[in-house]
Amino acid sequence: MAKTPTRVLSGKQVKAKMARIARARAVKKPPTPIGPGLPVAYKTLVGMIGKYLNDSDVKATLATVGDVEIKGFIIARDAGFSFMLLPSGADDGTMVLGTLFLYADGSSKYRGFMDLPAPFVFGERAAVLAAAPPPSHGFSQVKGRKKGLIPLEVDDVYKDAWQVGKLEISASYSQGYVSHYIVLPSKK
Repeated sequence: MAKTPTRVLSGKQVKAKMARIARARAVKKPPTPIGPGLPVAYKTLVGMIGKYLNDSDVKATLATVGDVEIKGFIIARDAGFSFMLLPSGADDGTMVLGTLFLYADGSSKYRGFMDLPAPFVFGERAAVLAAAPPPSHGFSQVKGRKKGLIPLEVDDVYKDAWQVGKLEISASYSQGYVSHYIVLPSKK
């Protein structure tokens, strides 16, 4: 009878595997709250996707959301959102607003975004899945697990995604709680 060869892990691989196991077993807790974000309408932000950074509507909205940092992203921590900036394709270096991120209170030092589209909520994954329709697909942290609908009892889910009209809305989880939602144009 032939022996099955065993795979020997390096010290670095063992540490990484142990860290993943520890994260999966960690006590789940929400981020420490900072407070609600400045009001800005979800529809306003979604309407800015694909617009130029120097667009007058973009400038007007950013003027109302507190301190704003611009460095590869538009970062509006006081209002609970950020945008990824993408090259416009023109040779003049202009940028367009791409993916929108909506943050839970205290996540990544952001105030909580206050105008999530119904039926989405900030909270534990179970609360999100109870409020929203079934996601179109999810993503597990376990290597080799295929993309698809991940059952509620699976602890290692880092993202669930929904098709909402012409948008894809994804809930990103940290320690079992929504840390932020990702909003981008659907590829379908």
